[in-house]
Amino acid sequence: MTRRPVWVLPLLLAQRELRAQPPRREVPLAITHVTVVDVAAGAPLRDRTVIVAGRRIVSVGPSAGAPVPRGARVVDGRGKYLIPGLWDAHSHALWPSGTDTMPYRRLMLAMGVTSTREPGSRVRLADIRALRRRIDAGELLAPRIAAASGPVLDGPLSDRSFVQVRRVDSRERARFLVDSLNAEGADFIKVHNGMTPEAVRWVADAARAAGLPVSGHLMHGGAATTFAAGIRAIDHVFPVAWCVTDAWAAERARAPVAVGEGRVLANLQANEANAAHEDPEKCAAVRRQLADSGVTIVSTAVQGLVWRAVMTRGAELADRLRYVTPQDRWRWEHDDAFGAVTPEIVALAERNLERTRLRHTLAAHRAGVRVIVGTDAVPFPYTVPGFAVHDELALLVRGGFTPAEALRAATLEPAAFLGMRDSLGTIAAGQLADLVLLDADPLADVRNAAHIAAVVAAGRLIDRAARARLLDEQRRLAAGPPRQPVDSLVGEFPPRR
Repeated sequence: MTRRPVWVLPLLLAQRELRAQPPRREVPLAITHVTVVDVAAGAPLRDRTVIVAGRRIVSVGPSAGAPVPRGARVVDGRGKYLIPGLWDAHSHALWPSGTDTMPYRRLMLAMGVTSTREPGSRVRLADIRALRRRIDAGELLAPRIAAASGPVLDGPLSDRSFVQVRRVDSRERARFLVDSLNAEGADFIKVHNGMTPEAVRWVADAARAAGLPVSGHLMHGGAATTFAAGIRAIDHVFPVAWCVTDAWAAERARAPVAVGEGRVLANLQANEANAAHEDPEKCAAVRRQLADSGVTIVSTAVQGLVWRAVMTRGAELADRLRYVTPQDRWRWEHDDAFGAVTPEIVALAERNLERTRLRHTLAAHRAGVRVIVGTDAVPFPYTVPGFAVHDELALLVRGGFTPAEALRAATLEPAAFLGMRDSLGTIAAGQLADLVLLDADPLADVRNAAHIAAVVAAGRLIDRAARARLLDEQRRLAAGPPRQPVDSLVGEFPPRR
């Protein structure tokens, strides 16, 4: 692969951004007398005025004497709080429903989610590139697609049948798939946990040769396989299975893989047993190795919440389902894992959430492991895009994060993980203007991050009225009875050769 000199990249990025600017004249935006939340320091900066011109923040400073550009649109921020735009770092927003390639973009923006990382989608990478161009040009109002992997790579140990999965069964196949994804424009390679350790090494070797990072699920072969492959991010959960006692690990290795309708209960019971056989010294060693290797954990603890919601079918779930497309409602209702949610499953899921997900995620964070917010929304049933990010923030705090730490996990840390810290993740001059204006203080209660007065997406103001219109549009899109989806990729990926 041809490598450009490093100094050329900022010039190319600047040229791309200039080409992406909308031709219309931008009206400056001034948010005055607002409390800016400094997420890096976890501190409020009171009575600030933030000036936005085009796509970027041009100044942040005390309101006293702050020059407001002539003709600027002024938003009075008295009594309000301003945070950076939120991330969903494990999003599947590119999950077509009907003719809409990104059907939840309105809902995500209305909930303050302005950037996504897409670890596997049903959309061809060429179409993702086209979507990015439209979003950057201001032609399509949608969260930024900061990184996308395209189809997921998996192996013979998988029990999955997702249409976006591509199987790896040889070194040649691994190289072909990685090279094809690289040529199509993938930002990273996503691997599932159905790969043998050997297949993981094949993919890792091919990805290194192509200059692409690798992220994925917990790998067969445990920590040794993951670290040897140079996997940059572990999606979903701290790998507690890596730090059980040696005797239990040997016994667990002989157990059959759970498949079919009983897999949920079997997997939850296995997690319960893992928690009962932890070796604290091994857990601490794994955390140190994760921190030393720079591996990021993408928290999707929200998955542990949905079981009780499905069993009780309460008002909150009913309200959220009004925003879910008919195709996805049908898919969720026909998912065999959720066909018969029992009190036993709910109890196990909630103990697993507390004992494994939240406790170990906090311990990893305290050990210096980067934790970022993701949700797995849409493919994981009953996780509703936008709403799920706020659920995740609340869960991190429930698990022991401070509100400031949780906010960093959904703003600054994802930007830093993806090498975008110079343009996203904080509120400062020169940053892209992705902002969320809140009616209440999120440092006092992180749930206040859902009390949204306005959103700014790449400099475009979505005020209270515009936000209400986005929600109305999403409800209209989701209207009607559940409808069976037609599952297929949008476009083709190179076939087996």
